[in-house]
Amino acid sequence: MAAFGAVNTSSALLDWLRVTHVLEGNTLLLPGKTLLVEEACSGINSFILCNAFCLFWILWQRRTLGWLWLAMPATSLFVVLGNVIRITAGTAAYYYWQVNLLSGWPA
Repeated sequence: MAAFGAVNTSSALLDWLRVTHVLEGNTLLLPGKTLLVEEACSGINSFILCNAFCLFWILWQRRTLGWLWLAMPATSLFVVLGNVIRITAGTAAYYYWQVNLLSGWPA
């Protein structure tokens, strides 16, 4: 669910940046290129891992329940915004300069 929201938000930002694209599920279609955001996106892994670390830290530090209600949504928002920025920047870099930042290092 977080990846779907991140891709939709990225699509809106790409519209604002005037990047010609079509959103098809979790796939961004550029002229002559398909960016499979779900395969390139480790968003759900980051989401689960960061929230698990946040929960561990709060329990380890023996914080009150109020900290949990504040820190968990903040952590989730941080991860989703990071993914939105990464997807948007990677797509815009490919569109404007043909630099593929979403694929990772070549094997």
